[in-house]
This record gives sequence, structure tokens and C-alpha cells, in this order.
Amino acid sequence: MATSTTHGRQTAWEAQLSPITGADIQMRTDRYADDGIDVCWVSSRDRVLWLCAVPAIAVTPANPPTAGDRWMVPAQRREQERQQQEQTRQEEAARRERDRREQAAAQQWWDELSTTQLTELLARIAVLCMSEHAYGIALYAGHRLYGVARPCPYSLGRLSDSTRIFVRNAREKALVTATGLINADLVTHFDPPDYEQTVLL
Repeated sequence: MATSTTHGRQTAWEAQLSPITGADIQMRTDRYADDGIDVCWVSSRDRVLWLCAVPAIAVTPANPPTAGDRWMVPAQRREQERQQQEQTRQEEAARRERDRREQAAAQQWWDELSTTQLTELLARIAVLCMSEHAYGIALYAGHRLYGVARPCPYSLGRLSDSTRIFVRNAREKALVTATGLINADLVTHFDPPDYEQTVLL
């Protein structure tokens, strides 16, 4: 509703979203006139029959909305946004639950190995490692190289200078970084002392 600041004349702007007959819209226009209110009807379609029968305009948004959003009143838009937020929340909760179950399954999978079995497995993998990973164990996250476990310091030139490195302790980190081929910030060590190393018989 627009009201003139000079003489108080009122004009109603009505967005007609649903189909309506010419007779019905004329009747509603007359009701406004009986109350001393002018009215202009607004439509997003330019081929409705009543456009020329009552004061009306056809408009086109500067940024046309999608079919589902077209001429949505605020309450409808808020409800759609609420539903979208709820759907996003449910999808995120489902993803977190999948991740939790996957992590639990992975933990159970690795817990089946004893320390000796795990050591033996990694030792055998190390023997088969390709030289392109500096004779270390390549670690992948999905299809992406995550890092290399315990590469040989003499072969670090085979690795990208952005490769993450994992070694046992501070001594091994010092040997790796002393080459000057790897950024020390990319090298992670876990601090077990050398005398705890397991000898594979």
C-alpha cells in the first residue's frame, strides 16, 4: 500500500500470483474503488486477459528466478529456505554418521593385526616400494598422495619438495632435513627411541 504524503491518496499494489478471471479481478478492483483506494495489479505473465481490463502491469525480474522460486511470497520463500537448511542438516548428519562407521570399521580392521604382524607387513611393503618414492612407503588418501613414510635420505631428490614426510624420531628427521631437499615443516616424527626398533627375524 502506497500513500501520498501530500493529499493522502492511497494506491494498492497487488501481485496476482494465481489464475483469476476478468470478472473476479474487476470485482476486486471495484471494491478498492468503493474504499477510495486505487489499485494496480502486477503480473509476471504478459498474456493474461485482464491486463487490459483493469489497471495493471506485466513485469520481468532483472535476474529471473528459477521455476520453483518464481514470484514466491516471503512466507513461501522462508519455508523453502527452512526446508533446504533442514535437508542440508540431515545430509551433513548422515555424512558424519557414515564417517563414524567407516572409522570404526577401519579401527577394527587394523586392530586385528598384532604389533609384530603390522611390522612384518610394513617391512614387506618397504621391500616392494618403487624407487620413485625415495624407497619409502607411499601413503595415499583416496587417489591423492598423502605423504611418504621413512624415505631414504640419499634418495630425497626423487620426491617433490612439497611432499609430506613421516619418520620415526628426531634423529631421522635431522638426517632427512640435513639434505636441504625437504622443508623441515613437512617432516613429522613420532619420537620412539632407536633402541625400540623391532628386528625382523
